[in-house]
Parts: sequence; structure tokens; C-alpha cells
Amino acid sequence: MIRSRTIALTVGLLAAFVFTAAAQSTTPVPNPPQAPQGYVLIPEDAWAAFDNQPEQAFEKARDAFNDHDFDASAQAIRRSAVFVEVEASRATNKGQQPLMQCVHDLNQLADEVQKGHVTSINELNQTFSRTHYALAKHHYQLAADAWENQGSKVANHDFKAAAQNLKLGLKWTGKKVSAATDKTISGADNLADRIKSGGKWAAQEMGEGLKNLGSAIQSAADRMQNGQ
Repeated sequence: MIRSRTIALTVGLLAAFVFTAAAQSTTPVPNPPQAPQGYVLIPEDAWAAFDNQPEQAFEKARDAFNDHDFDASAQAIRRSAVFVEVEASRATNKGQQPLMQCVHDLNQLADEVQKGHVTSINELNQTFSRTHYALAKHHYQLAADAWENQGSKVANHDFKAAAQNLKLGLKWTGKKVSAATDKTISGADNLADRIKSGGKWAAQEMGEGLKNLGSAIQSAADRMQNGQ
């Protein structure tokens, strides 16, 4: 079922992705809403097909940087910033500012990379990690709000996305993941899969799963902020 809320996307940057996503939707939309001039609209469930795009862009940016192709690296970083900006349009009022700060940081990093001013891959790694943590917090908050108001099935997508972004954020730090955090991420993935399969008993575990995941996300973000 297509959710009523839609996201405005800048035509020049995302049109190709939009048409691909829309083609994947299996539910026809009678009389779809009209987008403002200069924008197109995409249902949120179709947009979810691109959840992995920031990470793909980060990997391309890293590989291009290591190959000293700074133009390609910068282009990939700017692409990731577009996806984060779109996610910011889904965020709560409190959650928008951290995501838009990431957009600013990514675009600034892209400019510096293209100019050849970035000398260490660690600058990319740290920015990518911070971005994933911000996305993890964003998806976690959407999942918590949806679970409270609409139930576990509605919360499930953002719950899984929060766990995935936490995992990716930890990956970019290059540090070993603690056993407790690894267990929390695996547990969140498993719970999301069980809920998706329709098991009512699994939905009862969502509250505890959200609590554990929220603590893990905050702990990881705090450690990075403190340089640990």
C-alpha cells in the first residue's frame, strides 16, 4: 500500500532514479498529486528502494579517491548528499538539522576533494561515518514514532534501516565492533525479517528492540564525537 506522504525531488539530479523506483511500485495510484514546477514526486515506499544509495556513492568516492580521480570522487560525494537531503525531508523537525549538517559537510568535502586539498582518506571515512550515524538516528526516530502510532509493520522499514546505517557507520570508522553492538544489530535485522514475514509474536519484541538499538546508535555516535 502506498503511503500518502510523498517526497519532492529535484528533477535535474534525481529524475533517472525516480522513474526506476516508480516502475517498481506494484500499486497503481489513481490521480496522483501534482508536483510543484521543477520537482517530481515519488511515493515513500518507492523511495525506499534507494536506501543503499549513499553507501554505494561512498564506496565509489573512496575508490576514485584512492585512484586519484578526484573529479569522480567529488561527484560521488555530491550524489550522496542529494540522497541525504531527500531523507531530511522525511525527518522530524528535530531530526532535520543533523541531516542537513551532513549535507553541508558532504558538499564541502566534495569541493575540497575536487580541488586536491584532501590528502588523507580518513577525512572521507570520518564524514561518511558521521553521515551514517545521522541517518541511523533519523531512521530510528521514524521507526519509534511509527511503532507508537501505527504499529510494528509500519515501523519495520525504518527500524531495519537504522540498524543498517549503524553497521555502516561503524564500518567507516575502521574500528572493531563490540560483541554487544554486533548482537544488537543482528537482533534488529532478525526481528525486522520476522515482522516482515507476518509473525504477530515478533511484533511484541519491537519495543525492546528499539530500546537496544537506540542505545547502540547513541553510544556509537558519542564515541566518535569524543574521538574514541
